[in-house]
Amino acid sequence: EKELLGFYITGHPLGQYEDIINTFSSTSIRKILDMDDNIGVSVGCMIKTVQKKISQKSGKPYAILTVEDLDGSVDCMVYERALKYLEDNGVELVEGMPVMLDALTSKREESERVKLMAEKINPLDSVMETHTREVHMHVYEGSTAAESLKKLKKLCEDNPGKSRVIICVSCASGEVVFVESSAMLSVKTNGEFLDKIKDILGEKRYKLKANIKVPEARKRFTPAATPAAG
Repeated sequence: EKELLGFYITGHPLGQYEDIINTFSSTSIRKILDMDDNIGVSVGCMIKTVQKKISQKSGKPYAILTVEDLDGSVDCMVYERALKYLEDNGVELVEGMPVMLDALTSKREESERVKLMAEKINPLDSVMETHTREVHMHVYEGSTAAESLKKLKKLCEDNPGKSRVIICVSCASGEVVFVESSAMLSVKTNGEFLDKIKDILGEKRYKLKANIKVPEARKRFTPAATPAAG
């Protein structure tokens, strides 16, 4: 649709990932296009095109991507380190693939359009598990049954992982109490786990808190000072 008409008739393919993108991205591509050089970003997007090449100078492989999110597109260079990270994780770059891209902006001149230099690329489907710091589950003192709480506890025990569990209790008095679970009850956050929370508590009864870490800026080369003439 986009290739033929310039827009998607049936909705953007990333539409189903909109909540994940909003939760785990540090920014959007539209904002990236206004950034200066050497700024770390983490953005959920889709690979639009892939060009795999070999450097004539070094003989090493690299790739040129065009990636897009829900409101913009940008080119991205993928060099040896990022390609090695993909290889080590069994991931192949293909067109139409939703990804979380950790990168640095690159803009050598003021008039140049910003590009990205990839540091890490992860499939978007895996981001909930790798980037979720906390899972907040919402329960109500007056209406959440004790049996539901028992089911939640067993669900967490059956899905050990690295995300902490926070129980947000809406009290009958109107107060909200946050109860942090034991570290032993940390969970693996994925689509199946979240679907089971919905089965127990209903729709919109959880919220994910992201652990967003953007790449550090490259260190600038500073020439050594020339000693003053004696």
